[in-house]
Amino acid sequence: MVTSNQIKTALIWYCRFKRQWVCAPEVDFNCGWADILFDTGTAIGEIEVKVSKGDLWNGEAKKSKHFRVQHANKFYICVPEDLKEEAVKWVEQINPKYGIMLFDRWKDIVVIRTARQLAIEYDSEYRTKILKRLSSMVYFFMKRNQINLEEKQEG
Repeated sequence: MVTSNQIKTALIWYCRFKRQWVCAPEVDFNCGWADILFDTGTAIGEIEVKVSKGDLWNGEAKKSKHFRVQHANKFYICVPEDLKEEAVKWVEQINPKYGIMLFDRWKDIVVIRTARQLAIEYDSEYRTKILKRLSSMVYFFMKRNQINLEEKQEG
């Protein structure tokens, strides 16, 4: 069974290293949390990860962000390979402009449907949100390591 953390890790690698985008996980965005938020320099994109059919239809499909003004220029749903057909149905029903990414059996990300433009204007304020999230993650990582180091020195 594929976990959402496995997919999110692959997405961060894909966005940051393969595409050279600025990205971060779990960013406060659009009246909720984006699993992955990325900035291409000309567009802000949101990626939501779903690992089950129920989570796709009963969770994501009911979020209010799909029924109001979009702040992202692009939106993707990312699912394991075995949910490909469900993801296609979901996008067709919820918003045909959405894109689809697959987490394949080689643990790579494959875009099978490119997202089309949602919001018209690029808002660089979201780049700031991404960078703030990244700096918070670095701080907590360093703080945790400092505590672990102090515990080792005491013991």
